[in-house]
Amino acid sequence: IRLNPKDAVFYYNRGVVFREMEQYEKAISDFNQAILLDESDPDIFHNRGWVYSKIGNYKQAIEDFDEVIRLNPDDADVYYMRGLSYAEMGDVKRAIEDLETGLDLFLLMGRETASEQAMQKLRELRSVE
Repeated sequence: IRLNPKDAVFYYNRGVVFREMEQYEKAISDFNQAILLDESDPDIFHNRGWVYSKIGNYKQAIEDFDEVIRLNPDDADVYYMRGLSYAEMGDVKRAIEDLETGLDLFLLMGRETASEQAMQKLRELRSVE
């Protein structure tokens, strides 16, 4: 980063390392810097959204997941993550909509484990709806 401070990839990669080390504030800081340098990369928003959801900042996570979907509308994982965030915020209707979309995309991609997880969460939410 010292040698090339204007390359978003370096901040993104370090942010991922901080995320894996559960140093979430440092990860967010690096993802913020990466976004300032490249706001067109959905992976940066995806990872920052994941961190926000992990620390319980669901509103911010949803904003990041919205941006990922704008940039890459076929990202099943993001619909799933946004659905979980909506569920945590108590918005069951939106959670179910996103989980259904994620499930459809998981099935199209042949991702059985992810499909099963989405179906399980949908069953849980529908039981309280």
